[in-house]
Amino acid sequence: MSKTTPTKDSIRAEFEELVEKDSFWSKFVGSQFVSMLTLFITQIVYRCFQYADAALA
Repeated sequence: MSKTTPTKDSIRAEFEELVEKDSFWSKFVGSQFVSMLTLFITQIVYRCFQYADAALA
């Protein structure tokens, strides 16, 4: 894998930064909901990176 693969923490930080801008969603920052949503997004991104890495190898 390439060293540019986003980490769970970097995805969570970026997601929370985006969510904080919305008045409705900002109340969920730091919640278990956002934590699990971030984990789900991280897994999707990781699988996409794996697929792309294998396809380009």
